[in-house]
Amino acid sequence: MGRISPEDPLLQQRLQALQSLLHQNSGPFAPLADALSRAYGLLQGDLNQQARLLSYVDDFRYMALVCFLCVPIVFALKKTKTRSGQMSGGH
Repeated sequence: MGRISPEDPLLQQRLQALQSLLHQNSGPFAPLADALSRAYGLLQGDLNQQARLLSYVDDFRYMALVCFLCVPIVFALKKTKTRSGQMSGGH
């Protein structure tokens, strides 16, 4: 899995671009620090979304593995034979 560090140039570039865009759209008197804080919030939301997606993919893989491992169990179980004079409805 990838890791993010504050020194990552791609992260810094993305933060600066978001900060600039948010600062331009917030008006001329808005502090630049508010735009940076909101840029961090947007990146945090993106990271959370990616983490959720990866966790769902992992869960799906594990559930598929469990299902495939259960297939031999189905074939190992014996079929029961009913007697010709008995009804299977419990009467």
